[in-house]
Amino acid sequence: KGDDRNAGTLSHPLKTIGAALGKMKEITAGQQVEVMLRGGTYEIDATLEVNRDHVFIHPYQDETVTISGGKSVTRNSLKPVKEQAVLDRLQPQVRSLIREIDFKKNRMELVGLHATGFGRPSQVAWTEVFVDGQPLRIARWPNDSTVMIGKIQESGVAKEGKEAPFPVFGYQEERPSGWKSVENMWISGYFAHGYADDMICVESIDTIHKMIHTRQHTVYGFMTGAPWRQWFALNLLEELDVPGEYVIDAGRGKMYVYPPAGKMENWSVSLLESPLMAIEHCKDVKVQGITFEYGRHIGVYMENTHRALIKNCIIRNMGGVGVSIGKGTLKAGNQRGHESGGSPASRVVGDLMGTVYQNILFNREGGTENGVVDCYIYNVGAGGISLGGGDRASLTPAGNYVENCRIHDYNRIEKSYRPGI
Repeated sequence: KGDDRNAGTLSHPLKTIGAALGKMKEITAGQQVEVMLRGGTYEIDATLEVNRDHVFIHPYQDETVTISGGKSVTRNSLKPVKEQAVLDRLQPQVRSLIREIDFKKNRMELVGLHATGFGRPSQVAWTEVFVDGQPLRIARWPNDSTVMIGKIQESGVAKEGKEAPFPVFGYQEERPSGWKSVENMWISGYFAHGYADDMICVESIDTIHKMIHTRQHTVYGFMTGAPWRQWFALNLLEELDVPGEYVIDAGRGKMYVYPPAGKMENWSVSLLESPLMAIEHCKDVKVQGITFEYGRHIGVYMENTHRALIKNCIIRNMGGVGVSIGKGTLKAGNQRGHESGGSPASRVVGDLMGTVYQNILFNREGGTENGVVDCYIYNVGAGGISLGGGDRASLTPAGNYVENCRIHDYNRIEKSYRPGI
């Protein structure tokens, strides 16, 4: 009930956190600034930037405060499917149960799937949907298993210096031949080695020869002849058949959802593609007792900070890593999935894993004595905490630390090399 033209006192509060952080500039440098947040959910559409010393951000008394990078979706926004072309692709028994969310009508951006897997850079996740605080899952076939990779027609591995064609492989089951369209279809699995999962999009299905033509490369190409070389299909309307699944059609700006069973109170979608909060180039900042959720990327990012502390916070339902301390790297151009490093970049993790293979002296500028303490991090997409710091060239330690945190379900989207810490 605040107003950003107010003074920012208890009796005349501001409305937005962004306005409070802006008002800090009016306070003399070196003075302690305390930002108290009244209870409720603050939906933000840009990163909250903390870049001055001596700041303490926390809820007023013990009120419950949530910072959300998404938007809540009203029941009225969940409409029955009317388009005949969509109904024809749905299985008959679920046609009356599926609901669509029209992102264009609701003035929200719907971002589709992208390649993710072993050796690929960490990147901003696609748009997700959450019900009562739990992420739903992309529709898949088979629903709870995988199927064997059949005959390899084209491995996708370059030979004699030539550019490799995209992989083509066979399937033995009848189900894929019945899919009416491969628009927005993806496949995932272990296509070559048992440690290298991948997810790529599909170009077409040859139902006569029972071959699937992909339109992206993988790190190791496709192989057959081992029990782990298996795949499953994703994001097909024909396979939207289990409560809690959804399909993304970014081109039409629509998400099709099979609502979970039971009474559902709150629906939310993730939108913000930058960190929810960035603490940069400052010292003695403390953020305590706040829930961060529904962003498509990093929860809290720190760079060149000193004695910054994230304490007793909940970070959940994010598309990327919960907390990242220090820079990542980005590589320009088309990524084929190789660990290829890149240039230092703020507010990303990116190609960090590839970079440290190539440049063991890479300094993330993670600052010193920064801590993540007593936090609960879960349902994040690409790792719990990316803990950087220190200078390897001079053997200077940073003293950054993680203490007494509970971290689980931390690689829902990027499954390789995205550890808890």
